[in-house]
Amino acid sequence: MTAAMFDRSVTYLAAYTNREPSHDPEIVVALAWLEKNRRAPDEKILVLATLLEHARNSTVISAKLAGLQVVSSEGFRRGYPWSGGPALALWPNEDVMEQLDGDERVTALAAVPFDLKSVDAWVRARHPVDLLAMDG
Repeated sequence: MTAAMFDRSVTYLAAYTNREPSHDPEIVVALAWLEKNRRAPDEKILVLATLLEHARNSTVISAKLAGLQVVSSEGFRRGYPWSGGPALALWPNEDVMEQLDGDERVTALAAVPFDLKSVDAWVRARHPVDLLAMDG
């Protein structure tokens, strides 16, 4: 995947955790940033994971389920009902990043990668804020 794949003009806020692998502490930072960037206090954050097991393996995601909409990449592709807003790419592959980047409903996108290569093209194209640099 190249940065050219992310060639559309976007208006969403972009952030990521520049650590591999990222785990629950980085998820906490990313969710806090997304919560801060919601349009409304009751707006649920979309958590898009390559596989649902990825989300289930996070104690942070499990603890915050009431405020989240959790879906797999395949479920999202099939038309998961989401009205838009902030999104968390949880341990994404390149396809997940492309799905979210190409969705006009995304208002803020935070990527928490397991492998930085999976978000490399997106980082080069979107120049997201490094949440760990902000946190430290």
